[in-house]
Amino acid sequence: GKLVWEFPAQRPYHMNAAAAAHGDRIFTSAYLDLGGASLGAKLIALDLNGKQVWEYRGAGGWSGAVVAGGKVCVGSSTEPFFVCLDSNGNGDGTTNVVWRSKVDGVFEESVPAIYGDKLFVLCSDEYLHAFR
Repeated sequence: GKLVWEFPAQRPYHMNAAAAAHGDRIFTSAYLDLGGASLGAKLIALDLNGKQVWEYRGAGGWSGAVVAGGKVCVGSSTEPFFVCLDSNGNGDGTTNVVWRSKVDGVFEESVPAIYGDKLFVLCSDEYLHAFR
């Protein structure tokens, strides 16, 4: 129950999604708020001491991430894409896109689930999407 560290929301960004963790990384997302509309979403990777390792703009926001096999996967609440990123990053504050898929909506308050070789996530286009 002892607080070890905290990571601030980096105003003017807000954080409103479930964090994910795997190995030596913690993943959280942030967004800019414009009167209740999510803008400028980004996914942030932290180390186990709460220090930012990398960020990727265009993912996250109101959507949580899932991690498996050295990859972090997350939708965007601001852009019509679901992305899979290298969870380790490049050592310079950036990371690589493993794949990116366009959909007909955004991902709001959704957290992906993995089962077998598929990833499942709900989208504002009113579909449950399955990715391999």
